[in-house]
Amino acid sequence: TSKVSHSLLLKDNAKLRCLQADAANQSDYAVDGLSASFGATIKLQDSAYLEAQGRDSSGGYFGFGIISNADITVEDDATLKATAYGAAVYTETDFIMNGGNLDVSSEYSNALWIDKSFKANGAYIEAKAFGEYSAVYAAGGVTVENSTLKSNTPNGNALSSSGAIKLTNSLVKAVGGDGWYSIYSSAGVNVSGSW
Repeated sequence: TSKVSHSLLLKDNAKLRCLQADAANQSDYAVDGLSASFGATIKLQDSAYLEAQGRDSSGGYFGFGIISNADITVEDDATLKATAYGAAVYTETDFIMNGGNLDVSSEYSNALWIDKSFKANGAYIEAKAFGEYSAVYAAGGVTVENSTLKSNTPNGNALSSSGAIKLTNSLVKAVGGDGWYSIYSSAGVNVSGSW
């Protein structure tokens, strides 16, 4: 087995842009903006900026903005922006925000697709999905504290989870599609001190 560890850390005023020359021009296969594999974590601190873009495809899969099999963390005043035809941001583990800004948008999939939990404290989040999927989906639960969350989709749930959703001291604007939920969890939703 490999002893090499992998990670991406952006701090201070570092900027990384992983953009497509023409994201709307269909490729024959999925082209992701940034792919982090082999357990590589992604972490943004200070005033760092990461922008990634997934490409449209004529194949069965669409490009993701960011795809990861490890934790993604945004802190301080850092900003993560991702647009895609597949999921704007997908991780197999947790997405954690301690401050920071998140701007994610997907044409055909989830803006945020998280296999474990989404936790935000002191953060600003905007998520838009235009396909038939939740704008924000975290299988293991959602905890939003002291934050602003704007989640919008015309064809699905705005915010959903198989785990519990807890919204505390936050401003949440969740707009789901007709016949769908604004906020949905099969494990319950707890809202306190929020609007």
